[in-house]
Amino acid sequence: MLKLSCVTAVIFILLSCSGRNRLNDVRKYMVPFAEANNLTIPLDSLGAPYYTPNSGVAVPEKFRVVNFINTDCGNCFARMEEWAAFLRDNEIEASIVFVASGSLNDYFTGFVASKKDLPFYIYRDSSNYILNSRGLHQYEKESFLIDQSKKILLVGNPVTNPVLFGYFKTVIDEGYY
Repeated sequence: MLKLSCVTAVIFILLSCSGRNRLNDVRKYMVPFAEANNLTIPLDSLGAPYYTPNSGVAVPEKFRVVNFINTDCGNCFARMEEWAAFLRDNEIEASIVFVASGSLNDYFTGFVASKKDLPFYIYRDSSNYILNSRGLHQYEKESFLIDQSKKILLVGNPVTNPVLFGYFKTVIDEGYY
């Protein structure tokens, strides 16, 4: 038992004290070509949000987590519900944003209308311009962590990957990028 406690303590110390190494590990989840080409996700170009949370969720300006969905995609709606559940149990100092491409159909508008407590903003990009114009369409099912200059810092889904959630938190909490 003592041996197991010592091993656990050493692992914890290595993980917590080697902040530099942990931050370097974060870079493994960055999109190399996005970083090399300073790719951004300009949410400003989309105008006003289609949906604004009723709960008065503040929009932190430093970091945002952006997710792309399609208005005809049932799995995309499930992702929004996963994020809503995730945010009830986890605190993250970034605003969560969904960008919906496709037409405003009854399926999408009905879903949004039935969810009166979504803790994130939804913007519309009917032509999927942001992803397509930046060559990011292959990442459309991922989440993007962006800074206040809209630069892409990390890519991946922190809701389904606890290690990646730790990386998102490290970047957000320590302001690292």
